[in-house]
Amino acid sequence: MRFPSTRLLFCFSELCQDPGRPQNGWALGNNYEHGSVVRFVCKNRTYDLIGASNITCNDGKWSDPTPSCEGKSSKVLQHVRVFIYSKYLFPVTIAKAK
Repeated sequence: MRFPSTRLLFCFSELCQDPGRPQNGWALGNNYEHGSVVRFVCKNRTYDLIGASNITCNDGKWSDPTPSCEGKSSKVLQHVRVFIYSKYLFPVTIAKAK
């Protein structure tokens, strides 16, 4: 009588490194195994999350870099119109560089 051979398969996946957290934000999730997801949020509504809000560990590497939390425009406007009245009364528009 023959018995079927038994094969043991082991699959070892590399752990991802701690992705850190954005300044002025949090990382939600502390499992860094293959297939796990870490979610990022900013600490309040005065910050915008720039980058991926979720990243996934794939064979020891994150799917995306850690995002950042940037303050919403405290400059009030991206473009500021300044009217300079010269002796000719021509308005001049100055666009703020991004």
